[in-house]
Amino acid sequence: MLARKPLDRMNAHVMEAFGDAVRLHVDGTTYLVDAMFRAPWQGIAVSGHPVDRSRYSITIDSADFLRTGVKSGDTATVETTTYTVRSIKPDDGGMVMLELGQYRG
Repeated sequence: MLARKPLDRMNAHVMEAFGDAVRLHVDGTTYLVDAMFRAPWQGIAVSGHPVDRSRYSITIDSADFLRTGVKSGDTATVETTTYTVRSIKPDDGGMVMLELGQYRG
């Protein structure tokens, strides 16, 4: 097993503690990952700033992103609902946000 950097280890611990089990379906293979699921929402954040999130999304750590090879057009199942991955947005902190859309199987 490869040694993980401190930030990668921290991200993995955060996902284990607060993430939801999500199944990513990539090229006929299903991967189980821990992810932070976000539904569309409008309101005021704890910081007092307005939030207008218009899409479903999940955030996974970059190690799971690299391991799965997930790409736009693949699917993700959260609980019993399947979504299509619409876009991929990595950040500079070792996490990757996957924007999701309605699955039209």
